[in-house]
Amino acid sequence: MGIEISVAMGTYNGAAHLAEQLRSLAAQDRLPEELVVCDDASMDDTVAIVRDFAARAPFEVRLEINGRNLGSTLNFARAVSLCRGKIVFLADQDDVWLPQKVRRLCEVLSEDPGPGFAFSDAKRVDGECRLLGCNLWHTLPFPPADQRRFNAGAGFELLVRRNVVTGTTMAFRAEYREVLLPIPSGWVHDGWIALLLAALAPARAVAEPLVLYRQHAGQQIGARPESLLDKYRRRKRQGPALYEATAENYAAALERLRTLGDRLPDRSVLDALRHKIDHWRTRARMRVDRLWRLPIVAGELLRGSYGLYSSGWKSAAEDLLL
Repeated sequence: MGIEISVAMGTYNGAAHLAEQLRSLAAQDRLPEELVVCDDASMDDTVAIVRDFAARAPFEVRLEINGRNLGSTLNFARAVSLCRGKIVFLADQDDVWLPQKVRRLCEVLSEDPGPGFAFSDAKRVDGECRLLGCNLWHTLPFPPADQRRFNAGAGFELLVRRNVVTGTTMAFRAEYREVLLPIPSGWVHDGWIALLLAALAPARAVAEPLVLYRQHAGQQIGARPESLLDKYRRRKRQGPALYEATAENYAAALERLRTLGDRLPDRSVLDALRHKIDHWRTRARMRVDRLWRLPIVAGELLRGSYGLYSSGWKSAAEDLLL
């Protein structure tokens, strides 16, 4: 019997919370067949914790230690490349999976052979796993109307605007892996995987929270609420480089999907990516060519670009103010 379910985990100096996450994997009511851990040259007790867990885990644990630090994206890509299961789950080192997570997402993918991936909501918790009051999708936000649109087939349309998929809540079919890898270094792995998969197949958003999504000072990426003023200040510091980098990231996605030829079910996604790239390059130019900012913003509003490829009126206001 082959391996049905693999869990890909990237670790780096995660000793503070890793043992609790590993225990939650072992407590799943539908166990995976294997856990693949790629450690990114940790300097704490992370590797020892994984080895101790592997000695008593109820499934196979395969540990790979990078000779040098690759960074989160390349480390996760390596873990995904080593998985042998038909369905691959992504696991962060510091979260806690609720016992039904693996079973529930596998049920969603088995109900219909069409979806390429499924992902869930999560409960936001602090460093001690105390609830923070609102769930992940409320914070992003990913409201019920967008959830319905996503499940009705508009996944790519929503994701080309902005990513709402967090890796630790996701499971995807390994048959798409050759298209996903390698992952460009400018991307966070979950955003890249979700966008490309949504271009290749339908997807399912599961409103049930299946993860305790830990928010703490040491994590690389989180989902903390950000006010408009906070966002304004951050974008002001980042300058045009942020917008150019975003355009380049989506150009990499366009190039990857263009190579698929007839394997791409709907080639209109390529046009959507081109419009996304043009929009963000236009936003970058505004920060250099300030004299023409107002007419350029007006043109992007008339074309609907802010609604389709940014955060609507909030992004238009940001462009006028920065």
